[in-house]
Formats: sequence, structure tokens, C-alpha cells
Amino acid sequence: WHYNSLQLWDAHGRWISTLPRHGGFVRGAMELADGRILSWGGRSRDEWATIGSIRVWDRDGNSFIEWGDNQTDIMDVSQLANGHILSHSWYGGVSYLWDTEGNLLLALPTWASDSIQLRDGRLLTWNTQGGDFTLWEADMPITIRFHPRQVMFRLLGARELRNGQIVGWGEDHVIVLWNPDGTVVDKWDDHNDNVWGVIELADGNLLSWSMDSTLRTWALDGTTQAIFEGHTEFVYGAIELADGRILSWGADSTLRLWERDGRLITTLTGHTHGVDG
Repeated sequence: WHYNSLQLWDAHGRWISTLPRHGGFVRGAMELADGRILSWGGRSRDEWATIGSIRVWDRDGNSFIEWGDNQTDIMDVSQLANGHILSHSWYGGVSYLWDTEGNLLLALPTWASDSIQLRDGRLLTWNTQGGDFTLWEADMPITIRFHPRQVMFRLLGARELRNGQIVGWGEDHVIVLWNPDGTVVDKWDDHNDNVWGVIELADGNLLSWSMDSTLRTWALDGTTQAIFEGHTEFVYGAIELADGRILSWGADSTLRLWERDGRLITTLTGHTHGVDG
């Protein structure tokens, strides 16, 4: 997707069709469990304001239903395990739960810009502009509030680990580990700039990447195992490959392939701007 359009391609990279314009920016798209396509973003209401736009398309992108105009520009959407759709706005103070036909089921009375669903079905929401984690049961009453500002300036992301703990990362170069009851287990601050992401590796250790141009692997006791140095600008993301090697990408227009001990294997070049994924 790009600006206000989506393009549909086959598995061999052949273009199939352009889906009708959103009327505003397309922020993202995903395939729903039933095979339909969901996209989201914003469209202009007047000269100064945007309203939300969520569209569900048929599998071929030929027709759609649209909703979301009770929210401002929609920044993130996810499908929960029960099939419902959760949407978050950049501004607006409320996240909404929908069925896949656009019927509003519930408004969550908390300002959230992102969320993850835990393995037990509970939902963890947070606001990247500051504020608390909120942990919700499946029927959405608040159960636990975390307080990231006690240990970091601004939370940028979080994920659940296989042991049930929650790792969060953010500004002021901090990574924090929480128990499911909201108590802090540990806090790590070895990065020298904002942390952009953390993933759990196959062996249970963690991999982080940062605006300081490095990646780091960590044991759950906070011990740094390896430092990956080679990127010349911000690192935007990383994954673990099936063979255990690490692939990272960043603002320096490169992807880099690493051994698990931090040794650089090769640098992939060819992009002319920062690589986002």
C-alpha cells in the first residue's frame, strides 16, 4: 500500500489490481482469518480534521464495507483470537472493538495507541505518547494497570515472553521486564539511545535494536551476550532466521546478516533509502 491506494499481487509478483482509493492515507493492511482483506487509515473530513477509515474487502479486492468514522486517523488495527477487530487512533482517547462487519461492540475507555493479545486471551494496551499499560480480561473490564513511567520516560512497545513475563522498551534507552501482575523484574539500560524493538529468540534469550545503531542479545538475567555493531544509522528492525542467524535493517539503507555472536556475515545493499522492514 502507498498513500491512498492498495495494490494486489500474486505470489509470483505479478500485479493483479489496484483497490479503489481510500480517500486518505492507508496506514496498513492485513489478511483476516476468513481470507478477506482489511485495511485502515484516515480520510479528510474538512481542511483541518481527518476521520478514521477501516475497510474490509473481498478476497479479490472487488468490493468493500467501510466504517470507523467515529475515530480520528486510525494508526493500528489487529484481529483478536475471537475474530473481533480492535482499532486505535492517533488522537481520540478511545479504542474500539468491532465485529468483521463493522458493528461496534465496545469502546475501551483508555487512551491506547497499540496493543497485544496475550496467550490467555487477555488484552494489553498502551499509549506510545505516555501513560500506563492496561491489562483487560476477555470481556474487557480492567484487571491490572502497569506504570511504565516509574521506570522509563515513554513506552514504545511491548510483547509477551514464553514464560508469561512482559518485556517493554522505549525512550531513554531502557528495556524493562515485568511479571504478569505488573511488578518490575528487571531494568536494562545498556543501549545508548531509544530502543526500537525487542524479540524473543528461539533459545529464550532476547534481541534488541536501537537508535544507537546497534543490536544486543540478552539473557533474562540482564546479561549482555553480544553486541552487533556495523549499522551506521538507526536500526529499524530485526528477525531471527530459521538457522539461528540474525537479519537486521535500518536507516542506513542496508540489511545486515549476522552470526549469533554478533559477527557480521554480509551487508545487503541496493536500497536507496532507509529500509523499514
